[in-house]
Formats: sequence, C-alpha cells, structure tokens
Amino acid sequence: MATPSIPPKLTHLFEKVFGGLPTDCVAVSPAASPRRYFRLSNETYTAIGTLHEDVLENKTFTTFARHFRSLNLSVPEVFAVDEEGKAYLQEDLGDASLLDVWQGRAGHSKAEAISFYAMSLEALARIQVLGIDGLNRQAVIGRPTFDRRAMYWDLCYFKYNYLKLVHAPFDEQKLEEDFDTLLDLLATARTDFFMHRDFQARNIMVTAHGPVIIDFQGGKPGPLAYDVATLLYHARAGLSEEVREELLIHYQEAIQEVLGEVPDNFVKEYEGFALLRALQVLGAYGYRGIFEGKELFKANIPKALLQVQALIEGPLHFLPLPELRRIFTYLIA
Repeated sequence: MATPSIPPKLTHLFEKVFGGLPTDCVAVSPAASPRRYFRLSNETYTAIGTLHEDVLENKTFTTFARHFRSLNLSVPEVFAVDEEGKAYLQEDLGDASLLDVWQGRAGHSKAEAISFYAMSLEALARIQVLGIDGLNRQAVIGRPTFDRRAMYWDLCYFKYNYLKLVHAPFDEQKLEEDFDTLLDLLATARTDFFMHRDFQARNIMVTAHGPVIIDFQGGKPGPLAYDVATLLYHARAGLSEEVREELLIHYQEAIQEVLGEVPDNFVKEYEGFALLRALQVLGAYGYRGIFEGKELFKANIPKALLQVQALIEGPLHFLPLPELRRIFTYLIA
C-alpha cells in the first residue's frame, strides 16, 4: 500500500514509471508558485512530483519540456503526466539553485558560481535559438508573442500593483508618455527567439552535469535580451557591475556561436529590457509583498527601487523619462 502522506496521483505515476511504489515523500518549497512539489523516492529511484490545478499551464510546461529534451537542451525530463493533466512527474535535479550557489548556500566559491552563471547563459543561448524551431506555439499561454502590447502590460502591472499600492504621487499622462518612450526603444527588437520570461537564478538548478533550466511555462516567442537582463539584473542576486559586464560579454560570445551573429542594437535593448523587467518585478513585489502581505517579497523592494534608479540614471540616462525619474527620486527619498 502507498504511504498515506503521498498524494495518490503521484504514487500512481511513480509506480507507472519506475515499476515500484515510493516509500518516502517530502514536500518541496514552491516559493511564490501555487504549484505543490514533492520529492518521491524509494531505495532505487527519486523524482519530483507536481500537483497543480491549472491544466493549461501544466500542459505548456510538459509540452515545452519534451520538445526541448528532444533537442538535447538543458531542461528536466518529464517522466509522466496523469490523465487529468493536474499532476506530473519529472526529473529530480536536487535542491541547489543558481541563486543558492551565488549566495553561498551550496558549498561553491564565488569563482565557481560565476562559472555556473556563464554555463547558464550558454544554455540560454541554445534554448533561445534552437528551442524556437518546432515549438508548439499553440501551447503558449496568453499573448502569442512578447510584443509591444505584452511589454505595455508589464508596465501597467508596475503602475497598478506597485505605484498605486504605495500611493506614490504621479502624473498618469506623463507616466504613459515615459512608457511610450521606453516601448519605442524595445518594440523593434526581433521576437523570433524563445523567451523564458522568468530567467532568474532561482529558476536554474545546478547539478553535477551543469545548470538545468526550469519553470519556463510562461515562455513564448520574444527577444533575446529580455532573459539575459532578467538574469544579470536580478535584484536578489545583486551581481556587481563588473560581473554583469563579464557575463554579458560571455553571453554575446555564446549567441554568436549558436546564431552566427549578435543582433544589431542588442546591448541597448538589453539595458532597456533590464528596466522593463525591474519595473515588472516591482509590480510583483507590490502584489506579493504589500497586497498579499508576504514579507520576503516586501523585503526585496528597497533593492529593486535602487536598481531602477541606477538604470535610469546610468546606462539609460539618454532616454527622456522625466516622470519615472521624478517618481523614483521620491520613492527612494
């Protein structure tokens, strides 16, 4: 008989795949996700079981994962999916994310952590260029491409879930004009690549065989620079400017090797997408931290504010964004 604490759907999948019942089950922290993860094991096998009521999201993840695995890209293997589509079993990649490695929680040096970052960017370049070929675009959730409208929705997410929640004073018309200025820079970027959408260090697992990319169910065709900016400007990781520059060069070398070129305006788009992502993340921190009252997200807000200010006063100083500059001067003061 199955151990009562083991979800029956996952017990069934485990037995179907491995020919025996799991004897142990440990819940794995899902962070902000509504998905429930469990590490199932017996004396011979181990796997991660997932329970999630969103059948569409599950189908997108498993469809993309199997496609990427068929191309020998660095993603987990999906072993089985239940008939309802509300449970699936995937490869156990261990517990060490790239963020854990960078922050010293996995027994690696800083030099080793930077090496894992570099390998992660190599894996990203491959999945961006090779993974788009043959991708089932019918499985994409929401907007089919990360285009100007999708970018604008991210900016609205920041406006409504951060600015309005903290009651920051702003002129809505002037803010919309700043949004248009940023979108004018970004909307011309090529969108014929696979975009992970949330390529942060927490969504990269470090294994004995190298980094493995997870949580790409939000992915869709989009620009190259967004994912690179997401990883290198991740506020919680806090990479130094020197390390970011080193890794950005490494990524450009990797994309040159896979694609045969570094697209025009890549660096300028990278900096612009860093700002777009930072604003979207502030919206997420506002929603999770202020509205839902989750302290971890609330605690990350000061770093995120400083990061936006550093971007608009540094590499993006040439962009006329007067209302955003005024707002962030106020917020930080």
